[in-house]
Amino acid sequence: MVIGGGAVTVRDGSNAVLATFHYDHDAQEAIAYLQALFGPANETGSAGGYESPPATYYDWGGFRLTDQSIGGSDPYWPDFYLQVTVESLDGVHIEAVGGPAIGWPTTKVESMFPDDVAHLSSGTPGIETSWVRVDPVPAAPIAGTDTTGWNLAVAVISDASDSVTKLWAPLANYGV
Repeated sequence: MVIGGGAVTVRDGSNAVLATFHYDHDAQEAIAYLQALFGPANETGSAGGYESPPATYYDWGGFRLTDQSIGGSDPYWPDFYLQVTVESLDGVHIEAVGGPAIGWPTTKVESMFPDDVAHLSSGTPGIETSWVRVDPVPAAPIAGTDTTGWNLAVAVISDASDSVTKLWAPLANYGV
């Protein structure tokens, strides 16, 4: 499975594409496919909050799909996003475009994408996290809004362990 900035793609052992799911399309098709692939998900919900819409979480032990209940305009708010904390699930290898996967050394990922590295506070004094944006995909235009430079990407996140601990997609950069 390859997680990209605009979509997640499932491939077979010979690298042939079995399915592709775009984040700005309805999540139900992706959810059905993943349930067929990984089995029933642990399903929970959230009423949302100040900066988060209502959502349903589908968890498969280290692989989470969040189906957002958004009435806004696509693709400004993707219909779903992924957070992954496992290298593989039920024999399916999971990686970001270009190869980064859970457990990779932070220095390797940062050297592959040197222009897209940010070191952020972890909230614990003296400990930073590394965020590397991989596979930026231009955001679709929105009528009446200058979207120059806006994009969606995969965040390859490392914590104090100096190895990749999470893949998160899509991660928006809306010019902020």
